[in-house]
Amino acid sequence: MGGIALDPGQVKVLSNQAEITRQDVKAGPFTVDGRNVALGASQTAVVVRDAYGLETAVSTARLYVAPTLLRPGLSAWEIAAGQGR
Repeated sequence: MGGIALDPGQVKVLSNQAEITRQDVKAGPFTVDGRNVALGASQTAVVVRDAYGLETAVSTARLYVAPTLLRPGLSAWEIAAGQGR
């Protein structure tokens, strides 16, 4: 997740309105680690706070995180067989 900070400031990532990470950023493009997002469905937001205390949401997303999701390049198959009665 990321965005662009117009001035140096602080960025925080919110998951379901709870802060999960915070870091200082310089002016310009930035990326933040969003690995601690809550499991299941969540609403995430990346919020930039400038030197004057003004907070701006630069990115929002609805995410679904599950520990059983596959890594990129992998696939899952399930085959069931049986005999009708």
